[in-house]
Amino acid sequence: MRLLSNTVVRALIAMLATVAMLVTGVNITPAASAAEGTYNPDAPAVQVTSGVSVEVYKDKNHTQKFDPATDKAAIGQTLYGQISFDFSDAQKPTLASPNRSYTFPKNIQVKDTKSALLYDKDGNVAGTWEIKDGVVTAHWNEDWLNSHPSDISSYVSFDFTLGEDAGGDGDKEDIHFPGGGGDITITIDKSKVSGEKDYEVNDDGTVTFTVTLKPQFAVKNMVVTDTMGSNFTFVPGSFQLDGKDVNATIDGQKATIDLGDLAKADKNGYQLTYKAQLTDEAKQKLANGEKLNDAQNTANWTWDGADKPGEADVTPNLSYKMVQKSNGSGTASDIKWTVKLNSGNLKADMGNYVFKDSIKDGQHYTGSYTVKDADGNTVATGKLDGSAKDFSYTFPADAGAQQYTIEYHTALDDASSTATVDNHAEVTPPDDKHPGGSDDGSYTPKDNNTYVTKKLDTDETDIAKDGKATWTSTVEFSKMAAGTDPSKVTFTDKLSEPDGATFTFDGEPTLTLGGTTLVKDTDYTLSFNKTNDQFTITFKVTDALKAAVGKQDVTVTYSTTGDKTPGTYKNTASVKVNGKTTSASDSYEIENTNLVSKTGSMKWDKDFD
Repeated sequence: MRLLSNTVVRALIAMLATVAMLVTGVNITPAASAAEGTYNPDAPAVQVTSGVSVEVYKDKNHTQKFDPATDKAAIGQTLYGQISFDFSDAQKPTLASPNRSYTFPKNIQVKDTKSALLYDKDGNVAGTWEIKDGVVTAHWNEDWLNSHPSDISSYVSFDFTLGEDAGGDGDKEDIHFPGGGGDITITIDKSKVSGEKDYEVNDDGTVTFTVTLKPQFAVKNMVVTDTMGSNFTFVPGSFQLDGKDVNATIDGQKATIDLGDLAKADKNGYQLTYKAQLTDEAKQKLANGEKLNDAQNTANWTWDGADKPGEADVTPNLSYKMVQKSNGSGTASDIKWTVKLNSGNLKADMGNYVFKDSIKDGQHYTGSYTVKDADGNTVATGKLDGSAKDFSYTFPADAGAQQYTIEYHTALDDASSTATVDNHAEVTPPDDKHPGGSDDGSYTPKDNNTYVTKKLDTDETDIAKDGKATWTSTVEFSKMAAGTDPSKVTFTDKLSEPDGATFTFDGEPTLTLGGTTLVKDTDYTLSFNKTNDQFTITFKVTDALKAAVGKQDVTVTYSTTGDKTPGTYKNTASVKVNGKTTSASDSYEIENTNLVSKTGSMKWDKDFD
């Protein structure tokens, strides 16, 4: 909303409308005299009933006026209005009554505008304004009204569309703005009918296509032409309009449906539905896991007076998904596995299909398996052999085209193991005309192990003399799960020091395994950063390191030098294995006295001379 002094010429109003509206939608020009009375911010909003004028534009910037004599508007098209209020003394906002409102005509839909600040032309806050449910409301602040009690004009910029019933059976809509705002007659553009297209896959493998037509006026001789992709054929006798059979002329991949005269649609529109089925060749492609390259379906519609045909298209995404296996869940002693079969939007007839599940070393089956149908009903169970590495289930001939779920349980052979175990599931069709499939899942036990330790080997008193220290870290291969790939194990050591201090490594670390020294570039790679306060070791796949997994540890020893700057010198080692990183730290302290004592009472006296 914007407010301008009545004494300002109309040219200034137009200029400010173009500029200020784009920023806040509001502008106010003050008057000079002082106000009287008590401020009542909660006073009911007074409806504006006079002094109203309206302009309608085709663009948001209000540069193209809508000309009722030559312009047309479609249902749903946004138009842009500006409504001006020239407040009389009787209707102007005052301290006692600072709220004003105006109700727009009921046959237009005005876009809501959230509450925003009301500014004057000098950038001062004058109040707030909003549009909600077809009503614009403005509220003036006490301070502003005290300074500007008279000669107040305002205008509101608003967006609107024609209501759904605009024009009735004709093509004219008369809009009356109360309060002297005048009348405007809008000619409705009836050269366009909106529509959309969708599809749904049926349980029998056919596809139902739906064309929704939404004429906002009565149309004559509506004709729909539908063109199928080469992977589909029409199902004769399946054409319906709003559930009632209609005739269609089918010519190969094209169908023509004459709907005749249609009245203006309700909010749901007219629903033209028909079915199509996949060709045998398309079914075989999908069964083989291939994609359909020509599946688009296009509908065109025309009627008397149409500027050009309406059009909508849709491309069905059809596929079988025969096996969908989730990863295992639960605990090491009770791992639950769930496999969904036939879960794609195309359903295969599961009759005589064979399901097979396989597990590898590290786990064993427990309890029984359960087979459930699409409704969750249990249709079969079977006891599992704990010594077997697989089990199978054959679906009966009448299993039908529906989704099934198979659930079963395993347990780790070693409950303390952190090794990942795998599970493979597959279905085999009764012949090569039906789709098959497989999927894999895994279960990784929760790993609570730490794989590194660190300790300071040098006495802190000795470190205080020359800043030199030795350290030992242990990479605990003995705790790693069987089958761990040594090349996936990395060791990183990082130094941190007080501000202004230096703390670096002396030479390269020494790695030992069971009394044997490991060789750089043969057993591991080593790299330092540029500041020589971090190094990283990546182990290689060697017989010795593979044999160490689950049995022996690697010891890493190295030396550092730090200066005598007071503070904490910390060394942190971390090991990353199987995606998990654990760390360990140790440190020493250089005190202000240059003496090292974590438990002593000696202190630095800043006043000592």
